[in-house]
Amino acid sequence: MGTSNLYNGPTGSSLLPDGYDGGMDDDEESLETEQDQDSEDNNSDTDSGDDDDENDNETDNQDDSCNNNEQNDEVNANTNTSGSWTTAKKTYNRQFKSQGAATPREVGRAYVKASGGYKRASRQAASGKKVTANIINLFSGGSDAVKRKLSEIGIVFEGRTTKDIFLDLYKNGYILPPDIRDNAIASDAFNKLMSDLFNSEFFTPDSLDMFDKNILEFMVCGYITHYIFDKIIDEISNGELNQKISDIKRIEDNMYDFVKGCVDNVVPKYIKETSLDKGISKKVDDIYDGCYKYIEGEISNAQNSSQN
Repeated sequence: MGTSNLYNGPTGSSLLPDGYDGGMDDDEESLETEQDQDSEDNNSDTDSGDDDDENDNETDNQDDSCNNNEQNDEVNANTNTSGSWTTAKKTYNRQFKSQGAATPREVGRAYVKASGGYKRASRQAASGKKVTANIINLFSGGSDAVKRKLSEIGIVFEGRTTKDIFLDLYKNGYILPPDIRDNAIASDAFNKLMSDLFNSEFFTPDSLDMFDKNILEFMVCGYITHYIFDKIIDEISNGELNQKISDIKRIEDNMYDFVKGCVDNVVPKYIKETSLDKGISKKVDDIYDGCYKYIEGEISNAQNSSQN
């Protein structure tokens, strides 16, 4: 599923918004203790603000800008809870242990925590959101609406296969705008979605009559799943390069299934709304917030609490 590489991922700590449930199991607490020592070795790479040089004016200006962004997104910077990328990476690698192995849920929670909580993780998915919004904008409203929208942007579909039409959309930048075409994760996620679509029961090679809310749900869920999963693998899976290929495939398959389950629990309710063609940008923000919140465990925790 994944594309493991030599990129070591982000480092340092991220502040979490107020209200984050900081409770951890014993293994997570142990990992946090280990991280304290590891972080001393990573000071040159750390993007946290506490240990930055006070005389670095450019860094101070960047910190001020970040704080302003946090206030605009209603994220309270006055918090004493931090997430560690070191911990997230160690939690991911614990999946390979024969005893005391971490679960995909624990990995997802550690990852979102290191990102600064679900709102920050969602905010950092800007390129994925652009592609998602374009998918919804072009493929919502049923087959007649899709054909009309394709005609309006100059796509010829009469007498052409659906696959050729999608290739036109991709090559001409209607789905992947030029400003994010070089974003490997956003682009690769769309390529994987196309592969899923062409091999799905929804795909008809000679017409656009397949488009309805079911296929739109399939596309949005598929794209977001690939995007979030690929981003997790890209940022915290570097240690798995020392593992057996069969183990890597098993772990990544499990992680993919976990992310897919979270996305599938969030997206459908948005796709089924009748006003899907209005406020797409806000709706996409809400979708990504919900997906990362589910991965973090906050939604499932709330559901469990309500049932007890």
